[in-house]
This record gives sequence, structure tokens and C-alpha cells, in this order.
Amino acid sequence: MKFIVYILSKVLSGKFYIGSTVDFERRLKQHKRGDHAYSKKLKDFTLVFQQEFESLREARKVKII
Repeated sequence: MKFIVYILSKVLSGKFYIGSTVDFERRLKQHKRGDHAYSKKLKDFTLVFQQEFESLREARKVKII
């Protein structure tokens, strides 16, 4: 199983959302529908980062600079 870490951004406000999932396409659709409180606030977001990892532990250790 692969784990994906991703960052969504609302460019105009400078706000970011960092998430992790095993099913990126499903999760992105949820964000686009506004299924989660934070993504409702982001509304028109842009995917700015996505990386695949072998384990959730490894994924959550990633440092974004």
C-alpha cells in the first residue's frame, strides 16, 4: 500500500492544508465537494505538493520547506 502526502493551497489567502491518504483521487474529490470543514473554507484550492511513500510513518515524517 502506498501513502500520499499532499498540500492544498488557496493562493489569494495564503492558507494551506496538509493531508495524507492511501486513496488520493477519492480524497481530492472529497475536498472538491467540501466534505471536510477545512476544505469548505479553502473552496478554490490548488494542489501544490504531492508525494508517495511506502509507509504512513514515513509519509508523516516528511518535512516541507
